[in-house]
Amino acid sequence: MESLVLNCIGNKSPGIVDTLISSQVDTVGKAITNCYLLVTEIDFLNNLKDSEHDIVRQKFISRLCDASLFIIYYCSDENDYIMFDVRGDGVFRIDCEQKRLVEVRQNDLLRISERHSEQSYLKSTGQYHFATPSHKHTNVFFRLGDSIQNKDELDRIAFWLLQQVESSDFILIDSWSIAALPLRAMQLIGKVIPFEALPAHPAKKKRECYSLLKSNSRLISQSNSPLLIVSVVSSGSLIQNFTNIVKSISFKANFSALAVYSFEEKDYSLCKLAHEVRNYDFNDCEHCKSGSKAIEIHPSAYYIKDMRDAGVCLKKALAEGNRAFFDKYSKNLDDLLFFHKGDPDKNQKHYAYFIDYTKLLSLEQFRQQIETLTKVSIAEKATIVCLRVDYLVEYLKEIKDCNVIELGAPSHIESPENIKILLSSNQIVVYESTVINGEFLTLINTRIRENNSLAGKVSDLLFLTGLFRPSSKSIEQRLNRSLAYKDPKVIRNFKYIEMVVLPDPKMGECPWCVERNSLKDVLKPSFMKTGILDLRLELLSSLECGIRGSDALFHFNESTKNICLGNESYLAPMGTSIAGVVAAVASGVQLLRENSDEKNRLAPRFPYIQSLSLDNFTNFDEGLIRAAFIRVATSIEFGMIEKEKIIQYLISQMGRDNQELMVSEYFLAMICGKFPANSHLPDEIAQKVRMAGPTIKEYLGL
Repeated sequence: MESLVLNCIGNKSPGIVDTLISSQVDTVGKAITNCYLLVTEIDFLNNLKDSEHDIVRQKFISRLCDASLFIIYYCSDENDYIMFDVRGDGVFRIDCEQKRLVEVRQNDLLRISERHSEQSYLKSTGQYHFATPSHKHTNVFFRLGDSIQNKDELDRIAFWLLQQVESSDFILIDSWSIAALPLRAMQLIGKVIPFEALPAHPAKKKRECYSLLKSNSRLISQSNSPLLIVSVVSSGSLIQNFTNIVKSISFKANFSALAVYSFEEKDYSLCKLAHEVRNYDFNDCEHCKSGSKAIEIHPSAYYIKDMRDAGVCLKKALAEGNRAFFDKYSKNLDDLLFFHKGDPDKNQKHYAYFIDYTKLLSLEQFRQQIETLTKVSIAEKATIVCLRVDYLVEYLKEIKDCNVIELGAPSHIESPENIKILLSSNQIVVYESTVINGEFLTLINTRIRENNSLAGKVSDLLFLTGLFRPSSKSIEQRLNRSLAYKDPKVIRNFKYIEMVVLPDPKMGECPWCVERNSLKDVLKPSFMKTGILDLRLELLSSLECGIRGSDALFHFNESTKNICLGNESYLAPMGTSIAGVVAAVASGVQLLRENSDEKNRLAPRFPYIQSLSLDNFTNFDEGLIRAAFIRVATSIEFGMIEKEKIIQYLISQMGRDNQELMVSEYFLAMICGKFPANSHLPDEIAQKVRMAGPTIKEYLGL
């Protein structure tokens, strides 16, 4: 059961309610028992009370599936929150229990904190934690300013401040980052109240806080109810330190304190955050003892004070995790690999990296592995459950005399005829040709476990995929836990014939999507499209065909399309084509993103930026590998400081004979925003860029 809180703040017409219900009722995800409207305008209330709105009220209640509808109205005259019950026959004032009001407020503010949790919560890892301005070391830091990202969030927080703001005649806030809150609250109640922001946390800048209070002594001395608004309270030291300063100045008026959020239950807090916080004194910190680095929080901006890049490098031990696949199929990769392609079996669903499974099935080395697995893992007269029949299914059917259930949909496995086949089978083989996350396998497993006719009656389950291409090796661990866990009654296994880790970015984040969209932005429409970039854009425009072979990278001219990998690389064998090298580098970078060694993981996230280091370009001196790194890494993964080092180094390398592929990808990286447009390129390189056309010359300042 769940409550829904709708923002009607500042609105005079009840007509907005219908739109809000339509847009938000499905986002809750649970059955709604109560719906609350936050209201600040008396006209809204009067209009909804009017008998002419009987049908409107009934419509609202009906759309809520008969959930109770209430109004929480802030009344300036009473300086209080008043609750009304909205029914089909009218709007009635009811007694509002403080406990109920607190519950609605808690849920409303908690949703705001969770909505932008990735931006507003700084969370420690084994590598770093946070040193707060109060000299406490902590595992979690929450910055309210980063949770206020639109008017709705500003309105809601301001609404719950109205009672205290209306009661005050002088306001102090802990940071200018939340200045919008008292300003919006004043706007809603039509009142102007003088306010200031503390220069910093009082524990850090006691003298400056003291001076600020002294400079406002006339306003404070004339004040009857000054108010301190704190965005987030963790240990409570800010309020305690501030109270001590106020006492030392001997003001007659006593400041009241209000915290919007707190990590612990506080009488003066509007909402308790859900995250558990662990605070330690700086001289006895468990985080520090475990080797974690303390990163300082700025005492007034409340951002990370010493944020910096830390470069990470793709090393041999990690890259070789996928080497077997590229060794085995290096001569076939131009036929197997596609980039930026739609899957014809899934309504052209977009994949940045696509391996043609049908062609993989036709290769002798793959068929040999099928034979090996069949001898060891497939029982005679097993039943194969699959979405479609292919060579592997036909082979098993012939060699092992298997039954085949070809499902039109996963639910069809529970049909009476299929259940009968499954119960008479020595082994059930749930087969999916290509697996990234294993959704189909997991779904079939769930249906078998939850079906009364099958649960406990199946003795041998094998979940099999031909090509397992997860984005992380942890997915294999997850599937083993969910599909192949130890079961005293059922033999459970998860097996694959071939595995390679590859990125699985969403459409739009795919490197070739980024290229296509960037080219669209800079190329001027023309009747005759003959430039190399126009031709490139045309090539990128068809998901049905995708990108393959040497076109995985951009070329200034045809001469670079036949470049192959040199000897002694730990990414792939000598002679691997451009497409194979791009896939191998993409695989290596993905392993770097998912590295179990936290200190060497590619993690370009605030507050501790671990980006690609210059070593990735100095360790590999072939232009082909450097070009592949530029192509597959995202803009943010180049960091800032490391990016500057990389750019300077690459520019120094551009004149070398074997670097032309790197130069063409560097050029595209400027268009795509990965690298800044640079007018200081070597003359011979700038000339090649100019040949791409006048539009690009102007765009890049060349």
